[in-house]
Amino acid sequence: MLNESSDDIEVFEYIKEGVDVEDLRETLGMLGISADELCRKNEQDYKDQVKGKELSKDQIIALMCRFPKIIERPIVINHETKKAVIGRPAEKILEIL
Repeated sequence: MLNESSDDIEVFEYIKEGVDVEDLRETLGMLGISADELCRKNEQDYKDQVKGKELSKDQIIALMCRFPKIIERPIVINHETKKAVIGRPAEKILEIL
């Protein structure tokens, strides 16, 4: 699906490349969700680092950068429209094409 789309479409590969606070903030803005909503609640790192703790948005984002496995994936970004989706199911990607 992505092979036939615009060059402005990117799969955000934060597991391979890492992620910094600013990129994550920008991505959250494009997704239109909170940091906690982007967390994979069943990941052990989430359970160890986030679950049950009273953390600020900034603290959650910092933990997401430190433990990127807790971030939902895949995230697909359309840079032209400044929109992003979590690409599961794959059909969700159509929303930003």
